[in-house]
Amino acid sequence: MDFYGFTLLLRWVLGWFIQPKLSSLPKNTSTAEIAVIIPARNEEKNISVLLAALKNSTIKPAEIVVVDDHSSDKTAELASASGAVVLTGAPLPQDWTGKTYALQQGISSTKSPILLFLDADTNPKPELIGKLIYTLNQFGGLVSVQPFHKMKSFYERFASVFNLIGAIGARLGETNGLAFGPVMMLKRSDL
Repeated sequence: MDFYGFTLLLRWVLGWFIQPKLSSLPKNTSTAEIAVIIPARNEEKNISVLLAALKNSTIKPAEIVVVDDHSSDKTAELASASGAVVLTGAPLPQDWTGKTYALQQGISSTKSPILLFLDADTNPKPELIGKLIYTLNQFGGLVSVQPFHKMKSFYERFASVFNLIGAIGARLGETNGLAFGPVMMLKRSDL
């Protein structure tokens, strides 16, 4: 076994010890004014599902912004038809990556005191926003959630190994800067 294979096996074994310590969101909820920012590139199959879920949320977002990150499909049209504010992504400046720059553009276009970042392929339950706000108010800082991943094909099942590694990494150490996951919430004042 090579070094990479050994470290992968080691991280997998460590995951079994760490997994029971990972906490779930609380059952309690809170309300607050929030902006939802969704970076999206070629997400026409997913964006309508997410925006419909946000409309059914028990806590209604004050602002929903989809940053269309140079899609070549109907992502922007579907998002606009669903009532979201759609920003056309600006050209990528040097030293920026696509997703983080799309999020920055979304941040700049909103005013709400709390920001919720969602990947376009998430499908939140109605109580998610309230639970995230409650957790943010209790602990402050940044709330990052790894949602359940529905696996429909073999390659998605294979990718679950990397999701586990990401969860282990989040539990074991700090990252330099923000590692944007599928679901994150923070206060604008903490930026």
